[in-house]
Amino acid sequence: MLQEGFLQKLSEWACTIALQDESVQTQAAKRFGLHRHQSGKEDREKISALFSEWLTFDFKHPVFNQTNALEQFVKNNQLRLPELELAAYADLRSFEVGLFEVKNVEPGRGVLLNSIATGKEDFVHTLSM
Repeated sequence: MLQEGFLQKLSEWACTIALQDESVQTQAAKRFGLHRHQSGKEDREKISALFSEWLTFDFKHPVFNQTNALEQFVKNNQLRLPELELAAYADLRSFEVGLFEVKNVEPGRGVLLNSIATGKEDFVHTLSM
């Protein structure tokens, strides 16, 4: 089970590692159009949090052994987390964030979604009390 603040712990770790390599910050700033706003290390540190989700889930780089930060975090367990907590982080590897098309709505039951990225369909049930 993930502890409270788990995403903050993960993103802070990813940003700390990424800040050690200036090329990561340069690539991230260019990717998001913020390179004109960086003038030094202090600016890189201030805006690094803007990249935390991208660094954690998407960005593959040598600083993370050619994987993304989440893969590196789970593989090396550098924060020495208990196995049960680490397993919850590992489950995040299959977490999909993206755009979905609504294929069908079943009132009172749920929605059929199609992932634009993968083409996979998922049914999301409506929570009813």
